[in-house]
Amino acid sequence: MTDTVRMMVRDSITQGELGVFLIRCAHTHMSLHPDSEPSDAMSTALETVIAECAYVRSTIVDAEGDDND
Repeated sequence: MTDTVRMMVRDSITQGELGVFLIRCAHTHMSLHPDSEPSDAMSTALETVIAECAYVRSTIVDAEGDDND
């Protein structure tokens, strides 16, 4: 995924708009790769969300400190 799409993920995660994001990401993927299947586009969107959720969570934990000691 492009850096622009990754930033869209981060913005959507922090604003609680994942459903909207998934549709936007799949649409963007289809625009960039018109020969791909819609299911591939959604899979790519979901994989990106999972990766970015992990990134956002680790950033928050790093900023706040891990209270689960």
